[in-house]
Amino acid sequence: MMQFIATHRGGGEREFAFLLDVSDASINVSGDEMRQIATYAAQEARKAPMGPVAFIASNPGPFGVTRMYQAYSTAAGRNNVGVFRTVEDAQAWLRAFKA
Repeated sequence: MMQFIATHRGGGEREFAFLLDVSDASINVSGDEMRQIATYAAQEARKAPMGPVAFIASNPGPFGVTRMYQAYSTAAGRNNVGVFRTVEDAQAWLRAFKA
């Protein structure tokens, strides 16, 4: 995740919206590691605008982990992280950022 942030949140892609389907992902990360990732991303967002990221997680495990990421992101001051069960809900949320 840290590598993804470093690679895709710089330059011309920094303000892009990202839609990531993690429904079938195997995510093995501790709560503290998730907090560190969210804090790092929030720090990067404070340096310059960073586009929203929407996670789709239809399965319970990935849904819980991405909700944890969302909560830590919000606590660190980044409010443009969303977690959804369907593509349609995620896309509707992302469209609100363009309005």
